[in-house]
Amino acid sequence: MRRRPAATPDRDGRVKRATPASGVATHVAHGDLRVTMLTGSEARATLASDAFRAAWCTLQRACPWATVFQGPAFGDAWWQVYDERYDPLLLLGDRDDGTLRGLLMLARDRKSGEVLHVGTHHAEYHAWLAHSGDSDAFMLGAMRLLHQHRVCRALRFMYLAPGTPIGWTRLLSAWIAPGVIVHSHLRGLRDLDPAQPENQSLRKKGTRSKLQRLAREGPVEFQVLDSVAALRRWMPQIRQQCDHRHGGHLGVGPFGKDPRKERLFERFVETPGLMHVSVLTRGDRLLASHLGLIDGRSVSLGLFTHDPDEHANSPGKLLLDLLAQRLAADRFALMDMT
Repeated sequence: MRRRPAATPDRDGRVKRATPASGVATHVAHGDLRVTMLTGSEARATLASDAFRAAWCTLQRACPWATVFQGPAFGDAWWQVYDERYDPLLLLGDRDDGTLRGLLMLARDRKSGEVLHVGTHHAEYHAWLAHSGDSDAFMLGAMRLLHQHRVCRALRFMYLAPGTPIGWTRLLSAWIAPGVIVHSHLRGLRDLDPAQPENQSLRKKGTRSKLQRLAREGPVEFQVLDSVAALRRWMPQIRQQCDHRHGGHLGVGPFGKDPRKERLFERFVETPGLMHVSVLTRGDRLLASHLGLIDGRSVSLGLFTHDPDEHANSPGKLLLDLLAQRLAADRFALMDMT
């Protein structure tokens, strides 16, 4: 059995244990809230614990700014695909009764050592979970641990979940240089109410004309896919259109750079209620596609592709208009275009 290094008190009398690379938990008291950092095997064991998962779900429901990207459904799917590339790094806040009051889930790149929010760029919104009254204390404690143990030189949240409290950042800037930089961004939200003008586009003559032109070579069909088998039929064309759009003819696109991406979307589809997939097709040809994660009554604008050879007929816009119509019928309220 491997022996753990002895714990030693720092100048403030707090216990400082081994560095995160060892996988040993480290904690620091912040007020009456205790913040604990778990890495390596201890973090993995915690993620697999039924008790932790139950507490995680409870905290997600209690956190006012929580999104699907901070929950077990998204986290499980992402870890199943990227476990070989990243190591988990968890920061937990609790009180003497053991109740989970805060949670920040990070991932460390095994090659570069970079520390990122779980889900990296696949998570539309980054955030921590906490009860409203504990957020500032929890994040100050979490940042102190990361700073004390030199876990990372910078930590980026892109984008913060709407409503996430950031009052602690002003306090943090007083003792960590260069401090915290916060940028504000407008959210693009599409109200799915059929009475909204943007949701009446399908009635316009120009839109009908584009659909008719697309249908000259065969019937055009809008479909919602609900299985991995259905997704796999169209994935080669989705992958090609995505890489063409983002990488162009000379570059390498997202799927070319990341061979795991296709598996990730399959895991999302396998998880009930996590992903919404729609395609616009003509026979065996994919005209446009959208794969977006479901967050309550909204669907995020996720992976979005279209056939570049049909750009004059705007198949991508047609898909989004048809998708908005379908989502409204299914009682969704918003499309998050952020």
